[in-house]
Amino acid sequence: MGIAHIFDPPKYWLGFLLVGLLILVLIGVGAAIGLSKLNANSATQRWKNMSRENAGSAASSGATSNKPPPLPKKKTDLSEADYLAAQQSRPRPPWTGRSAT
Repeated sequence: MGIAHIFDPPKYWLGFLLVGLLILVLIGVGAAIGLSKLNANSATQRWKNMSRENAGSAASSGATSNKPPPLPKKKTDLSEADYLAAQQSRPRPPWTGRSAT
């Protein structure tokens, strides 16, 4: 006896369909559980490694950084008029739509 025999003419395809769907659902649930455990373990391991590497160092307090220091600003001794004249004498890129003169 099975699901197919519930109906007057037995519908065997219904039992096959339900068993196939059940197998697909079980595979999906197993994969989801396995991947979530795998991700949780690797994230925990990364956190422990990072904490162990930074323990007792100035890096853990944020006192140091891997970023390069900012470049010093250029000091120009030009007056405003000289600066504007230098800007006007520079060639302009063709995509700006303005002419160089």
